[in-house]
Amino acid sequence: MNESKQDKKKIFCIGMGSFARAAILQAILLGLVVIGWSTTARAGEWVEFLISDHAADQVNPAISGNTVVWQDRRNGNWDIYGYDLATNTEFQITDSAADQENVSISGNIVVWEDLRNGVNDIYGYNLSTGTEFQVAADSWHQFGPAISGDTVAWIDRRNLEWNVFGYDLSTQIEFQITNDTNSQVGLAISGNSIVWEEADPGPYMDVFEYSLTSMTEQKITNDPGFHQSHADVDGQIVVWMEIRNDGSDIYGYDLVTGIEFAIATEPGFQTNPAISGDFVIWGNEQGDDRDIFGYSLSEGSTFQITSGMLDQQQPAIYGNTVVWQDNRAHGNRNGPWDIYGAHFVVESQKIVEPMTATLVALGGSLLLRNARRRT
Repeated sequence: MNESKQDKKKIFCIGMGSFARAAILQAILLGLVVIGWSTTARAGEWVEFLISDHAADQVNPAISGNTVVWQDRRNGNWDIYGYDLATNTEFQITDSAADQENVSISGNIVVWEDLRNGVNDIYGYNLSTGTEFQVAADSWHQFGPAISGDTVAWIDRRNLEWNVFGYDLSTQIEFQITNDTNSQVGLAISGNSIVWEEADPGPYMDVFEYSLTSMTEQKITNDPGFHQSHADVDGQIVVWMEIRNDGSDIYGYDLVTGIEFAIATEPGFQTNPAISGDFVIWGNEQGDDRDIFGYSLSEGSTFQITSGMLDQQQPAIYGNTVVWQDNRAHGNRNGPWDIYGAHFVVESQKIVEPMTATLVALGGSLLLRNARRRT
């Protein structure tokens, strides 16, 4: 890159007081430059930031620890790129002329589906050693990998059915998980639990879970006439999107207690849920814009993370950090897409703008340009 990511970083402060907003807006309208501006990110707020804004599309982000990965079209095909939140450094992971898509990450291992051999195979990359490796290859397709720890799982077409396969990185052993005539799609994994959607039987999808510990499969949902899809899992909680009530809602299930519960049932469409620890997040479509919302399992409360123009979609979460694809900067619902993130502030901290700053109003949030330092 021609300039450092630190110089380009943009942080959005969400939830600032009305007096501060009014003062900032007045400065903007007068074309003033603010010297030595600082603000406090208060506990309980979400501080939003830009990760990648190349002119081409960046989509489908995933996150683990301080590393964000996504598929990127800046070179004319889909490659995998990454960003280190600790060092504010962007890096390229793949550079094949073929497409690499649907990336997932756990710790230092990144996996994706890869078309370099003419069919979809599963490849991986070790961020610590800088080495690429092949996970699964067959004359038929392998799709949608997900990883947790040493286990990679994916959907595999080799038996002329859409089945779930897995691979143990520590033992380098591949294994088959399902062997059904029903198609399995859209899987996710956390620890020893793998979840996916399956038509069982008929046109409607249900959510299933497989335990790598007990090697047993169970059906999580059983609501005839409704689709349950886009499942995710973290620990003992499974979440999914359910098409019912003239829209789509978010539901959850506790693998230990066997209890299903509603998370988001507002009018409109709640889509693509993701879960990490106490937080469940999803895309919310009400009216013309699509924003990211969240829910605290411990508090039973819903909160809004983004309020930018146009669409924020495909959220992913790790701990207190959420990432998503966003087209607000380009004013076009069809893209190109950028990658944004937001961090949940646990303890109040001051964000200091060095010397000069240009203040810009964008989508009802405050956009602060230039690097930041926290004190």
